[in-house]
Amino acid sequence: MDNRERRSAKKRFTKKRFTVAAILVTAMLLAACTDRNVSKTEETQPPVLTENGHEEEQTAPAKTAESVQDVNQTEQPTGGQTQSGPLPDSDAEVLTFPLGSSVELDLDGDKTPEELEIFKADSASGGLNCRLDDMVYDEKYLLDEMGVYLDNPGEEYYIITWGDGSRSVGLFDQGPSDDPVVSLLRLESGGLRYEGSFTGYISTDYGPQAAVLKGDKTVYSRKRLQLLQTWWAEGTWRPDANGMMTEVLRDLYVPYAYEGSELILHTDLELYREMDRQAETLTVPKGTALLCTGTDDLNWIGLQSDSGETGWVYMENFCDMVLPDGSTVNAQDIFENLNMAD
Repeated sequence: MDNRERRSAKKRFTKKRFTVAAILVTAMLLAACTDRNVSKTEETQPPVLTENGHEEEQTAPAKTAESVQDVNQTEQPTGGQTQSGPLPDSDAEVLTFPLGSSVELDLDGDKTPEELEIFKADSASGGLNCRLDDMVYDEKYLLDEMGVYLDNPGEEYYIITWGDGSRSVGLFDQGPSDDPVVSLLRLESGGLRYEGSFTGYISTDYGPQAAVLKGDKTVYSRKRLQLLQTWWAEGTWRPDANGMMTEVLRDLYVPYAYEGSELILHTDLELYREMDRQAETLTVPKGTALLCTGTDDLNWIGLQSDSGETGWVYMENFCDMVLPDGSTVNAQDIFENLNMAD
């Protein structure tokens, strides 16, 4: 009996040079970004921002990837891992493998290595199959039993080692229209189990907005915003009480800005001075260039002119703007340069 038989089946941020006031306001908005938990996983102290702008819970420090490597220093994964990986702020260890390659690594902490291979399915859909030792989880099983839908898989997969030494397998899908998502699997009770997902990219090969994976299983990654236009901001994900990676909503998101992403007014626009429909207003003249500085991704969008004036607009639905006089207009009639990509 050989060794296999003995094993059980088991994207360029370039900010336009706005005034110093613009920088200060953006910094204030960053400081205002706090989590509004969808699923509260544990009682912690209020989050604080690191110098990188990411939220950190004031809990005991998680083990870093370095400490995990110290514990497992005799274990060297075999396989064709590449050099691409997440942003340097990450302290979870990420190994990257091309599709079609296999790796032998202890995935469940029982000190016995499993053999894992992720490869493209031989079907018109172009999905993925997962082989764990002699057990194959085909694309139909991934979809029907795990809810993992793969529309446009990337050319690599990941093995993530978290601060507690546990490991997750990451399946990357680029989505139908620049909607990337990473689905996570874990080895449990001899089989692969789904443990949630987060949007965005793991590898910096896909651009500077790659995810930051922390040892405590917090993930900061690119999420698509739901108001006004097609745009993105950093979101937060953490495991819920059942260990499922779940988005933790923030009170305010600071959208990624790009050169040329400012909006130009087709007409004069009245802005609220605060996120309050009873607040005082100010009028910004036609032709003004405005930078989007923040949004709650529910109703409010913060705007700032190149002269430093700031204010808010109130939205209903995706692109309907409710003006202070109570009338509703389509944002496309107000702003030039909206990104309406699908």
